[in-house]
Amino acid sequence: MRESIGSIPVLAFVMFFIAAISGYLAFTINYSKAFKVRSKIIDIVQSNENEIENLQGGVVTGTTLQTTLHDYIQEVGYGRSQEMISKYCGSDSTKGFKEFQNQGWCYKIVNVSEKDDEIARTYVKVRTFVSIDVPVINRILPNIRYFVLEGSTKTVKKVR
Repeated sequence: MRESIGSIPVLAFVMFFIAAISGYLAFTINYSKAFKVRSKIIDIVQSNENEIENLQGGVVTGTTLQTTLHDYIQEVGYGRSQEMISKYCGSDSTKGFKEFQNQGWCYKIVNVSEKDDEIARTYVKVRTFVSIDVPVINRILPNIRYFVLEGSTKTVKKVR
């Protein structure tokens, strides 16, 4: 009886270690997916000189931007929820970020130039999200469910 009671702390430690490693692996995989999607979005928007407003229905290398990104998001397996999009993109656009056609990421066009400048300088900020929706962790730490990955394109200069 003594040996069985003495092994409970060791068993608890092993179970905790397995849960911690599994959680770390799940987070790493989700982070990798969100990072890949963010990088692909930035590449596409940057290759079209930050004209994201014009690209929403526009053509990118023979297919629409929406189809191109939707197919890539499906290929990578990027997951998203409407809760994190409304929280971090702002459903009323008060944060300045706009969701791109319900694809799970949002963008913000930032004007760097002054009103009197003859050269318009803009860049685009892109946000993707890492979801760690694990019930056990959510009960212990309820405020940590999502992480935001933010990136931006290079500044594009245009003569007005």
